This record gives sequence, C-alpha cells and structure tokens, in this order.
Amino acid sequence: MEAYADKIKNYLENIGRFAFERTEPEEQIGLEYKGESSSFIRFNKSKVRQITHVEQCHLAITFLQSERTSHYNMTITFDEVTDREVLQKAILGLRKETKLLPQDPHQVAFEEAEVSESVNTGQLKSDDELLNLVLSPLGQLDVAGYISSGPIYRASMNSRGQNHFYYGENFFVDFSLFDSQQNAVKGFYGGNEWNQTDYLAEVDRCKEFLEKMSIDKKEIPKGKYRTYFAPAAVNDFVSMFGWHGISLKAIKHNRSSFCKIYNNEKQLSPKFNLAEDFTLGLGPKFNSRGEVSQDKIDLIKNGKLENVLVSSRSHKEFGEESNGADSHESPRSPHVSGGSLKQSDVLNELGTGLYISNIHYLNWSDTLGGRLTGMTRYACFWVENGQIVAPIKDLRFDESFYSFFGDQLVELTDKTETFPNISTYGQRSVGGACVPGILVEDFTFTL
Repeated sequence: MEAYADKIKNYLENIGRFAFERTEPEEQIGLEYKGESSSFIRFNKSKVRQITHVEQCHLAITFLQSERTSHYNMTITFDEVTDREVLQKAILGLRKETKLLPQDPHQVAFEEAEVSESVNTGQLKSDDELLNLVLSPLGQLDVAGYISSGPIYRASMNSRGQNHFYYGENFFVDFSLFDSQQNAVKGFYGGNEWNQTDYLAEVDRCKEFLEKMSIDKKEIPKGKYRTYFAPAAVNDFVSMFGWHGISLKAIKHNRSSFCKIYNNEKQLSPKFNLAEDFTLGLGPKFNSRGEVSQDKIDLIKNGKLENVLVSSRSHKEFGEESNGADSHESPRSPHVSGGSLKQSDVLNELGTGLYISNIHYLNWSDTLGGRLTGMTRYACFWVENGQIVAPIKDLRFDESFYSFFGDQLVELTDKTETFPNISTYGQRSVGGACVPGILVEDFTFTL
C-alpha cells in the first residue's frame, strides 16, 4: 500500500502548492488534511448486515492576515479541476471575510519550514478474510459488532514551507456476545497485522465470562470495596484527562481537574506514571497546526506532575513553553506504565471484592476535586477468596482519581493493553492509549 500512500501525499502537496501560490505577502495559509479509505462491516445475530467502503478526505483551511484569523472547510474530491476551483473561491472568500474581523491578540503565526513523513503500512486482510476470521470462531453465538479496516492519513502544510504527512494502516473488531437473557460481554481486538492466536484468546475470555453471566446476579449494597478495574475501564478513566484535565488553558482558567496537583495541593501514587507517548505509533506527532511534539512527554512521574499539555496559543497567552499540544490540549497518545501485578494473579490479589471489566459512561461530578461518576457495564463480578462468585447488578460510583490513582492504588498489572481510538463519528480517528489494569482499595460505590 506504499504506492497508495505516495499517490495521496503527492496529490495533497499539489493542492497545497496551488493554494500557497495564491497567497499575498501579508497573508499566511495553513492546510490540515484528514482522510481515510475504510471498510466498515456490521453484524448482529452472527450475520452480516452491512458492508460499506468509505473513501473521503477533508481539508480545513486557516487564513491569517494582519492578526486576524478565519477558517474554511471543504471536501477533497481528488478531481484536480474541481478541487482547485473550490479552493480558489475559498481563498478569495477568506481574504474578504478576514478584513472584517476583529484582531486576535493570541493569534500564533505559522512556523517556518519543517518537513516530516511517517508511513506505517500493515498487513491488512480483505473483507472476506476478515469476516471468516472474526465470525468462524464464534459459531452459533449471538454476537453483534463491527469491523473497520484500512488506511488513515493526516497531513499539515503551510505557506511558510511546513509539510508533514502521516499514513497508517490498521483494523479493529468491536463486538459483544449475548446470551438468551441478553446478558452481554464486551470484546475488542485491533492492530495492523492480524494474529489469530491473540484474537482467539480474546474470544475465549468473552465466552468464559458469558458463561458466568448466566448465574443469578448479586445485588451489592452501596459502600467502599476493594476493586479491580480491567484495562478497558482504566482506558475510560484516562480518557477523561482530555476533558478539563491536563491542559494549561483549563488550569489557568481554574476549570481543570488537575488544578490541585498543579498547585502542589495533591499528588498521586508513586506507582502511577503517565506520558504522552507517540512511540506507540497510534497517530502523528504533529498537531492540526503542523507543530511537532517530542516522541515522549512525561506528564505524571512517580505520582508527581512533570508537565501539562501546552498549545502554541496558550504559550502566547500564558508564557509557558509549548510542547506541541493541539489547540484543545488533550492527550492524543496517553501511556500509563504497568506495575508488578501479574494478570494470572489478579483474582487472588483481589481476594474479595469487585471485578470491573467495563464502564458504562463517565462524567465529572466535581471537576476541581477530580471526582468522576459513572456506572458498571457488561461483565462485572463479585469475587470471594480469589474466585468469581456471581455477576453483579449495575452499580453507580463516585470517586476521585486523586484517590484511585493516589493513596488507594494498590498495584497496576505488569501487562498493558493498547486501545486505538475507535471513534468513527464523521470519520475514523487516529490516536489511542496504552494502559494496564489497576487494583484499588476502598473504591466508593454510591448506588
């Protein structure tokens, strides 16, 4: 697929040159491309319901003129005549519009020439091969889910010569198994090269948990419990750090859950380490403006705050050095380091308490206090003396990450799991996270 990547890159560069040749001396133009060539296969009741192929590319134009900024979005058709005509009209329109806007005191001019290229090809299966590999091991089980596969690319260019291109090929299978009582177990497998042994291990885990879901559900009274959160649940916790979390702008505006740790009022467990880690290969190091991050930025080290995410706009507003964060200052490739708890020892180390596989949803109940509320979902169990006794009825919880990533954190698993961003709202996303499971003492369940 490298030939396809070269074709895309060359076309986008040609469109970029066309735009930059029409830039007047006092103007700057930035172009951000987001594209994909993806297969989507949806299935339920173990039958294929839809097979769709989507090929699309969107271009976001940022136009700077005399400390004024305007934006325009268009679709790239890969028909050169059509794309140039639309782009020409867009530039003329932006030039007129921008003159009418007020000055932006925090506008950041585009950087001088930086060039990078990252092409990460995989070994992707055809749609027919994927369907056989996914559904055959499931037999007559009631399964619903979808498969997405194909290349995703991103590019950022500007009129000062900056030119970044990222291309990656990957897939994922997001599925749920159901029994006759509509109990469900969530499964996931993804990567850039299919490994049937790994996939079968995930299927076997789901089948084993589904059998246990047939036991009568145990109602757990509200209270504090020793709890194990599987990596899928930890991934959801960490994702909240991108929402009023580890952002300089949110901290300076006093609406961040990290204000207390930033102000040295709190710290987390010495066992907790969090980094923005682009060596995971889940997405480009450059942001929407084409600014390039380091390979790895330590955010929390041994429980203490090392860095927050700072965009170039926040640098201009607050004076702290930018570290290549995007404008929303959310982690794009968070990595929580593993600990010493072996996966095979999880139940024994849990002893008596709750095993939480997945979380239904999350929201801040007290942002400044770092408190999160949510509910359990899918295969969650009551465990006694290291043995799963029964599935549980859904529980609501309300707890601060200053506690469960802090003094209540017993240990993290030595094995981490990678979760690519599976959002397909509008288009497939890049990025993701790598996290372990965690064992926590006295986690608060409220209902």
